[in-house]
Amino acid sequence: MEIPQAVIKYILFQRTGYLQKNVFFKILTYIGLFGPLYKPTVYLKALIFSQPIKNEFILDMKKEYLIIKPFLPQTAYSLLDIGCGLAGIDFMLSRHYSHNIKIFLLDKTQVDDTIYYGFKNKGSIYNSLPLAKSFLAMNNVDIGNIFMQEVREDNKIVFQSSFDIIISLISWGFHYPVSTYIQEVYEKLNLDGILIIDIRKNTGGEDEIKKVFGNYKIIDESIKSMKILAVKTV
Repeated sequence: MEIPQAVIKYILFQRTGYLQKNVFFKILTYIGLFGPLYKPTVYLKALIFSQPIKNEFILDMKKEYLIIKPFLPQTAYSLLDIGCGLAGIDFMLSRHYSHNIKIFLLDKTQVDDTIYYGFKNKGSIYNSLPLAKSFLAMNNVDIGNIFMQEVREDNKIVFQSSFDIIISLISWGFHYPVSTYIQEVYEKLNLDGILIIDIRKNTGGEDEIKKVFGNYKIIDESIKSMKILAVKTV
């Protein structure tokens, strides 16, 4: 997996648990807790720790892929990633299907003035769709199989396609409510299609999924979240 330098700062915005054993990295992280210094410390860490961050991101994506691999359909031709970030998992899934799958990326190209985490009605934004597309193309994903949509104020998914797989890792359901997209996701998912989503614990997201899909299965779990699989059966 090739990772361009330009994406490193976005990886750090999106994956805040990296390099926890590096003392200097942790000192910079602590300094960054003081609001105005957060972005400068992220940019500095991206510059100094570029290769270790790349290595950890690659390991992270491999781990995510191995968790979901047993549940992937034998054939799939279309994938939607909600809150795709830099599309690391989408490269892994494209490779799984021999790069013969269309990838639809839903996110926003923007870094908010004030970045926040946790669970809110609306998630903070810190991504670049053009960089996600460049990353995929750099890693042998056909540019003709990559489609992008900027998040809309009305949260409408405007892709004129249905999907065999819909995925959201540490985004929808983790930073903002399942209700944001659940009904439209169900409607756009093909029969026997799968949803894989990280749900923040104690938000009731799994109950919303069961209400719409009629089923769900916890396939992985951490302190803060559950990785849930749901299948469209009717």
